[in-house]
Amino acid sequence: VASEVRTLAQRSANAAKEIKGLIETSVDKVADGSALVNQAGATMGEIVASVQRVTDIMAEISAASQE
Repeated sequence: VASEVRTLAQRSANAAKEIKGLIETSVDKVADGSALVNQAGATMGEIVASVQRVTDIMAEISAASQE
């Protein structure tokens, strides 16, 4: 019985180490994903600003052509 308990304890310890590794990997991937989302948000902001500048220029061209 003691041998079986020892074996189960060892298997449990190994499983706990594996789970810890999986959790650490998951945390790293979530951090990477969060950074990518932040970059994507910044890029979208730049795109919106660029589109606004183009819209303003088009309005100026339209106004100038009507004069």
